[in-house]
Amino acid sequence: MRMHVDCLPCYFRQAYQAALFSGGDEARHWDAVRAVASYIMDINPGDDSIDFAERMHNRIKEALGSDDPYRKVKEEYTEMAEGIEGLIESVAAAGGDSLLSAVKVAIAGNVIDFGAGGSFDVESAISGALEYEFAIDHYDAFKAAFARAESVLYIGDNTGEIYFDKPLLRLLKGKEVTFVARGGPVLNDATIEYAERAGLSEFARLTDTGVSAPGFPPKRVRPEVRAKFESVDMVISKGQGNFESLCDHVRPDMFFLMKTKCELVSRLLGTNLGDIVLMESGRVNLNE
Repeated sequence: MRMHVDCLPCYFRQAYQAALFSGGDEARHWDAVRAVASYIMDINPGDDSIDFAERMHNRIKEALGSDDPYRKVKEEYTEMAEGIEGLIESVAAAGGDSLLSAVKVAIAGNVIDFGAGGSFDVESAISGALEYEFAIDHYDAFKAAFARAESVLYIGDNTGEIYFDKPLLRLLKGKEVTFVARGGPVLNDATIEYAERAGLSEFARLTDTGVSAPGFPPKRVRPEVRAKFESVDMVISKGQGNFESLCDHVRPDMFFLMKTKCELVSRLLGTNLGDIVLMESGRVNLNE
């Protein structure tokens, strides 16, 4: 997705948020915000939003003197998710269609996102997960692709959230499944360390993108991951950051599972803020 002016306030918010999470005094907070302000001068409207976000967060880390400003909240929400695994599994087991229930639970976990804002109620999200209606509903196509796929690339998103992916990953048993985490700390996104801690290796081979972008930039991920992305039967992409990376890439049987978390993405998709989406690649024209 290309850069939009709408992205700029979010970048400043993330800089201040990272500074708060990493500790330090007001001077350090100003350092983080100034790092973003100086870098924004180099923006071109055609720049890729995720590529820019990666470079910007590297500047923020340098200003804060921290390789992982969100470490504390990542631990907090991982522990929270570990504490409600029973609830996650019980909700996923309810409903008449186990695959649909698992998809809705996976999307419910997508509420855990400090990149798009830090106000959310995780337990309410999971408790009401099966009541959600898709604003964009390509479930029939997803179900058909799921049934015929022998190989699947599952692109993960945030720490904590990845525990909500486990019911869907469990249904992929018997297929060749690769789960992709981030290649380095950025926001509260899940690295391979957290994927291993969540026990995802029980369901998939674990790898990472090789880059610390808050998404999946297909031209810059590890060559073997790019090859997997191009060759697998099905791609399941979780979250808005991965959508921003891949919305301009059309390939067969790629599906986006997410909650729309900003006005810009909602406008591009023609949905309302906070809607949940199960969308097949190439089937929705973006409202640029």
